[in-house]
Amino acid sequence: MSGVLVTGGAGYIGSHAVKALRAQGTPVVVLVHSVERVTGRKVPFTTAGRRPGDPGVLFASSARIRAELGWNPRFEDIDVIVETAWRWRQSHPQGYRKATA
Repeated sequence: MSGVLVTGGAGYIGSHAVKALRAQGTPVVVLVHSVERVTGRKVPFTTAGRRPGDPGVLFASSARIRAELGWNPRFEDIDVIVETAWRWRQSHPQGYRKATA
């Protein structure tokens, strides 16, 4: 199965294209480009075939937790999610560790 690299996957048209491709079981790379947009840094990556043990198709959905628990994500747009993570990382360069004097 060949993959698809979607640039602008967070936009209106791109997000619908990504959904349609994923529904067909086509691998899609969007997150890399979101990180590049938000951080302004190039993210080197390569694509490769499946490794032994990798699932043929993998989908993620919050539909079940929404239905069963009434949970809704605070952020849904991938760029916003990456931006909040990037801001946290910049303000906490040592992670959760306390700074030592």
